Amino acid sequence: MRIAVVASPVTPLRPAQLGGAQAFICDLALGLARRGHDVTLHCAEGSEVPGVRLATVPAPRDAQAALVMPGGAAPPPAPGVAAALAAMFERIAGDRVDVVSQHAFDAPAFELRLEVPIVHTLHLPPIVPAV
Repeated sequence: MRIAVVASPVTPLRPAQLGGAQAFICDLALGLARRGHDVTLHCAEGSEVPGVRLATVPAPRDAQAALVMPGGAAPPPAPGVAAALAAMFERIAGDRVDVVSQHAFDAPAFELRLEVPIVHTLHLPPIVPAV
C-alpha cells in the first residue's frame, strides 16, 4: 500500500524526539515501511528519520505562531504554515497514494482535501471549535 504520512511542517522530526506526537509519527512511518508498505513521510526540512523516505518543505517563517495555543482564543494567523501544508498535499496528490495518515495541525490540514481516504489524528485538543 502507498501511504503518505503528514507531520506538522513547523519543526523537523528526529529519531529521538522529546514530544510524544513527533515520536509517534516517526515510529508509525518506520513501522509501516518495515511491514512492506511504500511510505513517504511529509515533514519539515531538516528532518532525519532513517529507514523512511522523506518529502520535505522549508519550515515556515511563522511557525512559532502555529505553536501558540491561546486558551479559548482563536490561534494567530499563520499563512506560511497553511502554504507549507498546501504544498505537502499538492505533492501527495501527484503521488497517487492509497491513504494519507495526517498528523499536522488540525484547522489548515482539515481544509485540504484529496480524492483518497485521509485518517486525521489529533495529538492535541482541536485548535478551532469547527474541528
